[in-house]
Amino acid sequence: DFATHEVNQAGGTYNTVTEKPFVQVSDRRQTGEGWNLTAQLGNFSSGGDTTLVGSEITFKNANVQTPGPGTNAPTANGVTLTAGSGDSGQIASATAKTGSLSTAQGLGTWLIDWIKQDGGANDNVTLTVPANEASAGEHTATITWTLTSGPGQ
Repeated sequence: DFATHEVNQAGGTYNTVTEKPFVQVSDRRQTGEGWNLTAQLGNFSSGGDTTLVGSEITFKNANVQTPGPGTNAPTANGVTLTAGSGDSGQIASATAKTGSLSTAQGLGTWLIDWIKQDGGANDNVTLTVPANEASAGEHTATITWTLTSGPGQ
């Protein structure tokens, strides 16, 4: 959620107002083959029309933690998703074991969050709207999260 703003044809960047933006991955397979989490941003729309063309949602400064148990934290990445581009961005990945199971990343339960630790406006998740794309109305888009078995590239 990026709140309500005045229409600005100059474009702009808006911080999330979502209190605790996060995803959770639980790998309880005990195979150590790793995993890869990606996200893809669909088109924005309002009233059935495609809107905010070229807009981007950026995730940065991810915090990776386990509520327990978990070993060898996965790697989280900063990523920018472009509306309707069809491109996926790698959110996080866990490398496969290199021998014993204890060398694998991401086993157990992991939270990847973009919560602003010092309070204030959360610029860890932002929406950037290009010039001349803003319009009145409520704009929505779907983020498709994909979790695959095996380490990411």
